[in-house]
Amino acid sequence: MAQVSRLDNVADAFARLPDSKPALLHFYNTKHKVPAGGHLQGVQGFNRNGKEQLVLTGSSGSYSYYVSAPVDSEATLVKFLDSPYRHAGGCQLDGDMLYVGVEDNVAKDKAKVIALNMDGEIQRTVAERKGLYKRSTAGATAAIKVDWEIIAVCDWDSKHIDFYLPTYDGYALQETYTMPDTSVSGAYQNINLVADTAGHIFMIGFCKAGNTNRADLFSVDANYQLTLLSSRYFKTTNECSFRYGAGLRVINKNTLAIYACQRALKRKNAVNVFTNRF
Repeated sequence: MAQVSRLDNVADAFARLPDSKPALLHFYNTKHKVPAGGHLQGVQGFNRNGKEQLVLTGSSGSYSYYVSAPVDSEATLVKFLDSPYRHAGGCQLDGDMLYVGVEDNVAKDKAKVIALNMDGEIQRTVAERKGLYKRSTAGATAAIKVDWEIIAVCDWDSKHIDFYLPTYDGYALQETYTMPDTSVSGAYQNINLVADTAGHIFMIGFCKAGNTNRADLFSVDANYQLTLLSSRYFKTTNECSFRYGAGLRVINKNTLAIYACQRALKRKNAVNVFTNRF
């Protein structure tokens, strides 16, 4: 139901995305009290039984959660970890699992990277990060399965990206990429991984750069080092922004979609979709 396809040409699909006038999707929250003290953090789209679906991670002052909803329908809110793991950051669907980092955004010294099913049950823990101020956080998480599973995790303001690979008894840190301290790097609120049909891996980082929404496309080499290929700027609507939640979805081998959401969960909620599909 999620990111299971590969693109023939990732750079071409990224370049062909429209940068304005996104499709507008809605969902509703009339049954759940909006958690106080946080905001929405990441968004993913998928299709289940022919129906467009959305899932969004969120933070609050007391617990982490996500909301899931069919488009134009009522949302379900699922709580998964209590404080201090109150801040669920950027996320990515891979297969039937939602991968997300959940951090202590007050002490900024601990986080869990987890995989949940769509009932909100934690199926596995990728990593428990603790100790170093800001370095032990997990503000954005990405996941993809090619010949093996790859999990990428950003620390505070995405200064570093840690790549985890599966082992016989869990996951292990394989490599760390340090973002250059230049205008090239962004304080990514969300990162997502995507692959092409040849098995090459790419990453897209989403951030707010000044007053504009920027998406940066990187190639990821065999040593998990990143090379910036291109940047795109997008004009969002209806209070949606890469500053809050963003994400990608592979529609088919030639078509990519990028999502952006609003800051806060409301009774009627909007999600932007930049794609050539709709």
